[in-house]
Amino acid sequence: MPTQLYVAEDGDARRATVSQVAQLNFDPPAASARRCNATIVMIDDRRHVPLANNSKEIKYFHKVMALNLLYAQRHGMSFLIVRPTAAKEDSWMDSRASGLCPAWCRVKILASLVASRQAAHGCHWVVYIDSDAYFREQHVDFLERFDTPANREVHFAFAREELPAGGFLSPRNRSHGVRVASLNAGVLFMRASAWSERLLAVWMRAAQLPVCAPFRQEWPCEQQCLHELLRNRTLLPEGWRTRIASAPMQLFNSPHGQFIRHVWGGATGTWGSSFDLRRKAFDDELRVQGVWRWKQIQALVESAQSQWIDSSC
Repeated sequence: MPTQLYVAEDGDARRATVSQVAQLNFDPPAASARRCNATIVMIDDRRHVPLANNSKEIKYFHKVMALNLLYAQRHGMSFLIVRPTAAKEDSWMDSRASGLCPAWCRVKILASLVASRQAAHGCHWVVYIDSDAYFREQHVDFLERFDTPANREVHFAFAREELPAGGFLSPRNRSHGVRVASLNAGVLFMRASAWSERLLAVWMRAAQLPVCAPFRQEWPCEQQCLHELLRNRTLLPEGWRTRIASAPMQLFNSPHGQFIRHVWGGATGTWGSSFDLRRKAFDDELRVQGVWRWKQIQALVESAQSQWIDSSC
């Protein structure tokens, strides 16, 4: 018998055949089924940087805005980009007057957001995410993981930084060669609660106390101050043992983050040139989410930037 050759469909014929079959529903449950909701917030002062007019030259932080907005939209969450500004009546950003590096502004902004969400939204989380970090598992609703009996007392969560030898060198202990497990404040989960407000207030005030004096202007500034507060413990609000939770950095705050990927450092970062992910990671995730064309990225970035607000520091 003669061999019957398969003839592939082209163009409209192929599309018509595909459209006749049922569509797989791979989406998570509707956001309305949750008890809590969330605001995802990025803090970035590059509002003036225009979007490049071709996909190869788009800045990484524009790609991250697009990805994090996609996640917020998928799960019915609020999304904000906050641009820190220096108000005339506030010397927070003036290091000559305040004695603080500008990164401390993050703590003030987050405290304001936690307070406003607590008053207006009831059960709510504020999620801070750096401009080089993005939601990698877009179909995983983190609220379904947080709002469980096992986490009912957690109000503040962060990720540890870890190395096989036991952690990074703490700036406080570097001269002694002591390796301690540090933290990275590039991704923070904060329940909008009175307790979280108290913790953020302690964090802010600590900039003027001896425990955080070495980090008022020196990197890693407010991040290392939080680490020192956790080491000191005497200044933390009552109940900190159950209300503060840590997680391995492989979960949501490292170049290998399973749920949230934090691509810190670029080509010369902690992980060396073989882990130069900034050139590829964000583009790869955009493709996974079906964002292939420049106009798609443009629409997402413009939508994200429409949620941009200014906050005085």
